[in-house]
Amino acid sequence: MDSIVGDLVHNAASICRYALEASAKGAVIAITPELSLVGYPPRDVLLRGGFVDGCMDAAKALAKRLEREGAGGLAVVIGLPLPVPGGAPQITNGCAILRGGRIEQTYSKRLLPQYDVFDEARYFSPGAENAIIDVAGRRVGLLMCEDFWRGLDVGEGDGYSID
Repeated sequence: MDSIVGDLVHNAASICRYALEASAKGAVIAITPELSLVGYPPRDVLLRGGFVDGCMDAAKALAKRLEREGAGGLAVVIGLPLPVPGGAPQITNGCAILRGGRIEQTYSKRLLPQYDVFDEARYFSPGAENAIIDVAGRRVGLLMCEDFWRGLDVGEGDGYSID
């Protein structure tokens, strides 16, 4: 999918289209790219007043739409910024699992790259919790980008922000 930075309506419609197609083909889970709902990299768009709340509203509306259109049983993993409870204005680079017409669970990326073109620690706080969901009777763990491919070799001074 080709997300457009800041265009929640377009991105939600794209996610819905792909999820409905996946569901029609018998998929039990559909996984979208990192920050798929907002486009990557969103940079300063994240700082606009009300944008993160708008992302949560769009995710909830998308979950309800998927339910209405017959894909409510499909686990749809979407990428979006998540507010840190009690930590305003902090946000995390996260994902939400949409299923059954609601946001079933969330996960926040733990390793935030700070090298080359990446400046994630400027915008995001690192996550701290694991996320395991049930998909067709199997336990599935969620990881995002660096959490998966750099999780084992993180050390001091290697361009990451972790608490």
